[in-house]
Amino acid sequence: MNDMIKNLTTALVLTNALTLIIASPLVTPVTAWAQEESPTPNVPISEASGPTVVDLEVKNYAPGSDPVRFNGSTHIAFGPGSQEIITDLGNNRFVFRESPGVPFQVSPLSVLGQHSVVYNPADKLYYANDTDNHRIISFADLSSGTITAQTKTIAGVTLQRPHDIVLDPATGWIYAINPKSGHVFRFTAIGENESAISVPLQGYARALTLSDGRLYAIGSAKGRIVEIVDWEKPTFKIYDSFDPTGKSGPAGSWTKTGLVLNDAEFFNGFWYATSYFTESYAGGSDSDENKFIRFKTLDDLVTGKWTDLSGLVPSGVTPYYLTVKGGSLYLAIFKHGSSESGDSVLQFTPRQGKTRNQELSLRPDETSVMPRGTADLKSVKVMSYNIYRGGTMRRQPLSQTAKAIQVAKADVVGVQETKSPRGDNMKELAELLGWNHTANILTRYEIVEELENGIKVKLPSGQQAYIFSLHLPSNPYQPYQLLSIQPKWHKHKDTPFLKTEIEAIAAAKEARGRQITRLLRQIRTLPDKEAPVFVVGDFNEPSHLDWTEETARSGRHPMKVQYPNSQAMAKAGFTDAYRKIYPDEMKNPGFTWSPMYKADDPTTHHDRIDFVYYKGKGVKLNWVKVVGESKENADIVITPYPSDHRAVVAAFTIPIQPKSVDHSTAK
Repeated sequence: MNDMIKNLTTALVLTNALTLIIASPLVTPVTAWAQEESPTPNVPISEASGPTVVDLEVKNYAPGSDPVRFNGSTHIAFGPGSQEIITDLGNNRFVFRESPGVPFQVSPLSVLGQHSVVYNPADKLYYANDTDNHRIISFADLSSGTITAQTKTIAGVTLQRPHDIVLDPATGWIYAINPKSGHVFRFTAIGENESAISVPLQGYARALTLSDGRLYAIGSAKGRIVEIVDWEKPTFKIYDSFDPTGKSGPAGSWTKTGLVLNDAEFFNGFWYATSYFTESYAGGSDSDENKFIRFKTLDDLVTGKWTDLSGLVPSGVTPYYLTVKGGSLYLAIFKHGSSESGDSVLQFTPRQGKTRNQELSLRPDETSVMPRGTADLKSVKVMSYNIYRGGTMRRQPLSQTAKAIQVAKADVVGVQETKSPRGDNMKELAELLGWNHTANILTRYEIVEELENGIKVKLPSGQQAYIFSLHLPSNPYQPYQLLSIQPKWHKHKDTPFLKTEIEAIAAAKEARGRQITRLLRQIRTLPDKEAPVFVVGDFNEPSHLDWTEETARSGRHPMKVQYPNSQAMAKAGFTDAYRKIYPDEMKNPGFTWSPMYKADDPTTHHDRIDFVYYKGKGVKLNWVKVVGESKENADIVITPYPSDHRAVVAAFTIPIQPKSVDHSTAK
């Protein structure tokens, strides 16, 4: 999509009396604002590929230590009593056990490429899609090879590799799907009460799901969920997932195809969805990103407001069908193109007494997700991040912005440009991370006090620190003035060009000097003069440490300029974290503006305008990194990158202050 997202519901009545209700994006041209507001156990869980949630526990449920191994596990179903059935597609068999504590048995039923099975307690029969035999079968006993009935057509429609099959226990209807033709079938038993409808899935479709009595078809290629509103008078409501690629396919990766939905299920207040992302179809892109997601409503799927839970699934595997049973959600996973390489069933259960949205991993010897990246008592990672008009203007879901923060392993983030065309996204971003927040700062720490443009936080050690976040005016922007660049953005149309360093310094002081002066005056009044203080932000002004005689001679910048705000910060005792680690401005330019432009684009000028400054007694800088779109321009790479600014994150060691002791009473 090259369009801004807005919710729109339209109704279309087609000539064949089929009705569509389509939830889709409203097409609105996007303006290039740019600087308008600112220039499994055998397979360990990978690093989370997006913000994950700690309100779920995950364990490798099957096969576990059982000697039976799976090859292409696609589905877990539940039979009478405590019986469990695994669809072991690659081995062309069903395996089952009568309860979780007993060994698996191999069913002698003859099947080929079967995908799913369901048990109907009404007639005490199992119904399965025998996919590569192009039929649906029923049978009464998994331990027997006897098939009680089979069919290759339903309601006159030929079955073509039928995939999913589900039962509505309230009505007794059984539903199945043809993945290529888009036909969904309904019957009460093979040969009984059959009917079929054509569902507008627009490409390959693998799954069906029932939620609260409603039937949904899951379109893979389009990343589409279709609610079948009325079977008798075919009426559908369509939810097309947010897609930055505009492409589709039977498999792929988030950046190559958008979502390629395998399945979706509603569980414990959220929708969960899986995508057929796999290395062989990813074309070198990340096949783990967004392969397992959750969202509150189907409208959130449309607008891209989901949480990436891919970190709960082993890297390199494909998550397939989901099943809800009691208080658990089950997910069948397999390694595409490989056998017995971690193929299993995962079980997710709600974690009690924990907060949402923290970083997770599963170690090889653990069965539940434990928090990782717990902050060192003395370590603080501070980040400055202009997220570009609410974090969604580059047609990425807000979860991608949250992912950048998580991958950077930040503890405190000064955020600029939180407002999108649809409203302020700061609260939602904080919810994705499970963090505390103010209008312009996110943190995993306790906020002790809110200040103008800043906060005081309590660190895990008990020490307190101050963080201020600035977003200084972008107009006039002196590099453009000196280079005679006339941006298209309306705020800059009448900006005069400049020729000298003196003019540039004066213009910079006029544009931003008052804000810096006000901030530094505020900091001088802080009660604890030795406390750690961090100032981060999009300054919309370069540093005097970058616009030097050497960079001017090299042609990187047009001249030397002693920019006033970076000098003011230095005179106030603050250290520029990036230049402290990388003092050579020629070797390490550290550009943060802008990943949206090529290096030789004459309509802009690449520069370092996003900063992390620090001061305080005993504060030690350990490292600093740029977060961006490619390894050529950043130390931490996020693809696709969601902002027009690269971010900066710095790690510090904060000394733990000794507690005072009353020697008159101390023993």
